[in-house]
Amino acid sequence: MPAAYTSQTCSACGHRAPDNRDGQAVFRCRACGGRPTPTRTPRRTSSPPGWR
Repeated sequence: MPAAYTSQTCSACGHRAPDNRDGQAVFRCRACGGRPTPTRTPRRTSSPPGWR
């Protein structure tokens, strides 16, 4: 699975936007308000459905 945009994609709702990142260490989803753990976000958003 390509890693492009995984740092901008919410692992809770799947919303992707550059505005989701307020810096390298700060993530807040603009759609659902979620603040997923940064170390788990890339794995969840880059895994095929059903592997989460």
